[in-house]
Amino acid sequence: MLNWWDPSRKKNVSLRVDGDLLDTIMRAREIDDRIINYRRSGASAGRTTHGELVCRYIDHQRRRAMAGEIAEDSCERYRTALEHYLNYVQNSASPSVDTVNKVDHDFVLEFEGFLQRAQVSPNGHANTTRRTLKSTDYVISIVRAMFRWACDPNGGAILGDGFANPFASVKRRTDRVARDLFGEPDITVEMAETFLRECDSFQLLIFSLLVFYGLRPSELTLAVRESLTPDWLSIVCHAELSYFTKGRRDKKLPLLPQIRVLLRDDKQQQAGLLFQNRRVYEGHVTPRLLATDMPNLITEYRALRTDNSVAKGRAQTLLLRGAGGITYDHIEHEFKKLARKLDWRKDATLKDFRHLFNTEMQNAGMPEFYRRYLLGQSPGRSALVNYTHLNDLRQQYESAIEKKFKPLLAAIER
Repeated sequence: MLNWWDPSRKKNVSLRVDGDLLDTIMRAREIDDRIINYRRSGASAGRTTHGELVCRYIDHQRRRAMAGEIAEDSCERYRTALEHYLNYVQNSASPSVDTVNKVDHDFVLEFEGFLQRAQVSPNGHANTTRRTLKSTDYVISIVRAMFRWACDPNGGAILGDGFANPFASVKRRTDRVARDLFGEPDITVEMAETFLRECDSFQLLIFSLLVFYGLRPSELTLAVRESLTPDWLSIVCHAELSYFTKGRRDKKLPLLPQIRVLLRDDKQQQAGLLFQNRRVYEGHVTPRLLATDMPNLITEYRALRTDNSVAKGRAQTLLLRGAGGITYDHIEHEFKKLARKLDWRKDATLKDFRHLFNTEMQNAGMPEFYRRYLLGQSPGRSALVNYTHLNDLRQQYESAIEKKFKPLLAAIER
């Protein structure tokens, strides 16, 4: 038995060496060299339980979230995925695999079989009908990442250098067939026209932006009046508010005359959020930060973030509430209310407005480069991208709208 003080763990560590005295001396010299050069022995932590591994990994992810490397919601997704791992270890795993260092390929195969049979609630509520997992890939990927972190000398350093991650060789397998792209989108032009005609003034303001520009609903939440000009609407990232659009891409939207009229502010406010929730829009409440300009919103957000117990996501929620802003849930609620009124199928969702926009712009002949820009997608990594400038955006956009969306323009005018 070798025994030494490990600086990285700040405790005494023991290791059994199977061999004679010469093997023991060689192993001791190897450990001594590692401690001198790297301040860690590289030996296994011994009997680390599965629960301890999961707790330490989740704590590490929470620290990453506090440092801004990942979103706070990601920690909750990791924890939920690892609940399947702990459930398997506690109820179905072989008693001989009671510690992490005993996990092998047979353990991985049995765990995969367990996931194939696992029953889960679709929305997380205990009273809903349980079903099998649609895909086990996400759970496996999180467990694989946890073991990779545990083996990493610069990560958890829980498992020794000789431990091979048994989840590293798991391949993605699926029997699902790729979606057939032929046919109409779930929301057609005729359906969108009927939808816009049924909108009241509050709903028309929101959904006209989603229909005519293919915006993501979340891109409306922190749009501000300072980004609105008579001809353009800018959708930008606000790093000072920890808000980034998906893909972290700013874009300018050419305003149509019909959309410009909808965005006109009868109260003559020059600052503040561009889209308020229904209660503020109808004048039932007047939030404290209504018509607050961007510098003051940033100051308010920093004050909320001063208390480290308030996560970024929670601080954004409080800021939107104080400014009377709209959220994704508000938009989805209004959409479902109109969809039920029109007796739409459940297949038709908010995202299908993006499908409709991209499909019709494609049919109208808009170049892919322009469509990628308007949808906020990556233009690609080719060197040709750096030599391409969108100097014809307004003409390309208005030409496509004239060809395919004239019925929708007429619905707004009515």
